[in-house]
Amino acid sequence: MALKTRVISFVWGLSEATFFFFVPDIWLTRIAITDFKEAVVNAFIALLGALIGGALLYVLGNMLFESVKQFLDYIPAISKSMVNKVGVQMQETSPVKAIIQAGFTGLPFKIYAVWSGHLAISLPVFLLVSAVARIGRFLSLIFVVYGMKSALRSRMSAKNLLWLHVIFWVLFYCYYFYKVQF
Repeated sequence: MALKTRVISFVWGLSEATFFFFVPDIWLTRIAITDFKEAVVNAFIALLGALIGGALLYVLGNMLFESVKQFLDYIPAISKSMVNKVGVQMQETSPVKAIIQAGFTGLPFKIYAVWSGHLAISLPVFLLVSAVARIGRFLSLIFVVYGMKSALRSRMSAKNLLWLHVIFWVLFYCYYFYKVQF
């Protein structure tokens, strides 16, 4: 079971960093409900997938910026204004600061990867800063979910905790898509 879980974590991290629009946090927090240590391990595995996907988009952003910008427009929950906002943010502030903040703002990582390549930010710096931002968010959410699980364990069954997890993420994305699209 652990191998399957870890493969899903890697593929989800890679996919979300390139074309998928649901964050691996969904999967990682699901794991945290049943196994805290496995969730932490999977956070690093999802991070590895995300960094590989980020590096790919970095290279493509460096070589084929306009084409990749157009590709981003086809991904649900990404708009041209979002792509432009990230570009302005990265050019007007420190790109390092922008990438760190991106881990907690809701603006997709993939946009930052493309702009980082286009702006020729050092690839090792981009990967290091991205790793810090993403693992920070992943682990923070895992700790929050584990803490909530511990607090609610005496009042809710494991099955109900999993339903609460589903309800939370559905509501989160309903709100997110509403804010992004309108």
